[in-house]
Amino acid sequence: MKIKFHFLILCLFLITQKIIYSQSILEINPPNYIKTIIFKGYKSNDLFPIVELNEKFYLSFDDLRGSDENFYYKISFYNYDWSPSKLFKSDFLKGYDDQRITDFRSSFGTKQSYTNYRIEFPNEKTKFLKTGNYMIEIFNQKNEIVFSRKFLIYEKKSKINSILSSSNNLKNFNSHQNIKFSVSPDNLIFKNPMEDIKIVILQNYQWDFSVKDLNPLYLINNELQFNDNIKLEFEGGNEFYFFDTKDVLAISNNITFVENKKLYQTYLNTNIERNNYPYNNNQDINGDFKIRTLNGIDHDIEADYTRVHFSLAKNKINQNEKIYIYGKFNNYSLSNENIMLFNPSLEIYEGNFLFKQGFYNYKYISTIDGKIHKNKISGSHFNTENSYQIFIYYKPIGEIHYALIGVDKISSFNISSSIGY
Repeated sequence: MKIKFHFLILCLFLITQKIIYSQSILEINPPNYIKTIIFKGYKSNDLFPIVELNEKFYLSFDDLRGSDENFYYKISFYNYDWSPSKLFKSDFLKGYDDQRITDFRSSFGTKQSYTNYRIEFPNEKTKFLKTGNYMIEIFNQKNEIVFSRKFLIYEKKSKINSILSSSNNLKNFNSHQNIKFSVSPDNLIFKNPMEDIKIVILQNYQWDFSVKDLNPLYLINNELQFNDNIKLEFEGGNEFYFFDTKDVLAISNNITFVENKKLYQTYLNTNIERNNYPYNNNQDINGDFKIRTLNGIDHDIEADYTRVHFSLAKNKINQNEKIYIYGKFNNYSLSNENIMLFNPSLEIYEGNFLFKQGFYNYKYISTIDGKIHKNKISGSHFNTENSYQIFIYYKPIGEIHYALIGVDKISSFNISSSIGY
């Protein structure tokens, strides 16, 4: 009886461990008093850091409480699918983490007081030894996690050739985009590509609908060719809406009027559903935002905050439908903070949220009974300009982690008609 009991306990432990190691890690979004998280490299316009080994990148954020708080950072390493890695911290970090962020400054000349925090990597205390998937976690002085963000470090050891076209499926020809690509190594031999190589693809840097676990269609002269008409097909979506508050009192494109109150109040034009409208090429920045102000020189501490008011008119109202404001400014999250509320007297959805002065992209996301419909409101077109990121992970013989050996960033700005590879 004892043997059976111990065997059952062992099985439960192994199952638990399997579940833990198979779960993909999710980013933690901050409380309401933390705003304007910017996490980027200096060399590119990536929406989060995708940097080469030893390349500089930085994290910046505002604390709206306006006092000088103590924040600390910790770094973790993950597998290609964001399951926890078995590497020790000394395997991927040189130096230490769990360090206090010492670069912070108070806002100057703004109605909304805040403290801007900034940290640069690698720094004299924290350097990175491995390529792959990383997570930074920000903690307060009580050792409570405040928020976390993903970043990638790579070393170029492969070549990626890619092409974007409209869908090969006639049903999706006008609404979807298709990727075909090949991967060839530099001074490497793909002996067992089904196991040694892992591919992850993002659209517009968004992790919520990543594509992975792809198998190559061909292996020719150590070159892997990928052409999966189902897994490599993406909804084109539509261009993002935008607004610009660099001049906080100006009425500009998409801004109806502004009120100068205790905090600035910015009212946007009422948007309409675009799912039944033809494609209109309004250039965007694929969901990103840029902080800027005409009220000062130092945007980090002189840009003010304004409460931006959104409104959306819909043709049909579904009581089981929830609508959210969505963009890089809130890390593409769907939470109670950015949900729209229906105003029955005006028959529109309304929402208002704090934004630091700048240029912002946004869109409306619908959920019905908990299921996300990314383009139900905006519509989907094959010729929408999107950016795609292809990541190539490789596990050498004897290693226990997948190194990131290749990154390709492509745009559908000049998308072609559907063609063979």
